[in-house]
Amino acid sequence: MSKININKLANICLKYKKVNQLNQVEMADLLSLNDQIYGKIERGQHLPKLDQIEKILEVTGNDFADILEVESKQDVIIALKGEAKSAEEKKVFNELIEMILCLDKHKNLRENNYGRY
Repeated sequence: MSKININKLANICLKYKKVNQLNQVEMADLLSLNDQIYGKIERGQHLPKLDQIEKILEVTGNDFADILEVESKQDVIIALKGEAKSAEEKKVFNELIEMILCLDKHKNLRENNYGRY
């Protein structure tokens, strides 16, 4: 499985901004983002929502493969959790996360104790 590398995303933004001689505010406007949020993305301090990532990739002419790396499950969970809108969605998502983490823990225990997989 792969995860989004926010540093790769930041570098894509910086490169595009430099090549096109844009300042941070102009780049944020081009991406329809708040300039403070864009600044955090550019510094690798913020993982944008999926629709924002898609917009960045579309504008810069990149695709998801350009920002992916081997992932940790925690990073994906955090990104997906940000997509939950209602309190019910958040509750269900948290329960799902707990189940996934529990299953992963048991799998790791089996692998370590029984040498399987």
